[in-house]
Amino acid sequence: MCCEPTSHKFVKHMGMNASCCTPGLSHRPHFFSKKKKIEMLKKHIDSLKEKIEDIEAYIEELSKG
Repeated sequence: MCCEPTSHKFVKHMGMNASCCTPGLSHRPHFFSKKKKIEMLKKHIDSLKEKIEDIEAYIEELSKG
């Protein structure tokens, strides 16, 4: 167990695996498998790439005008 509940609203982080906890949302720790973490990071990368494309398109539009 990577988190130790101290009350129903707060979570005390313990050890190197404290990042698997979601403080304040639940007294139970959230465990993600390595596969799930990779999937989440890939989705985040994809969303960042879309934002970059939008920003580049906006910059190009501004430079034309």
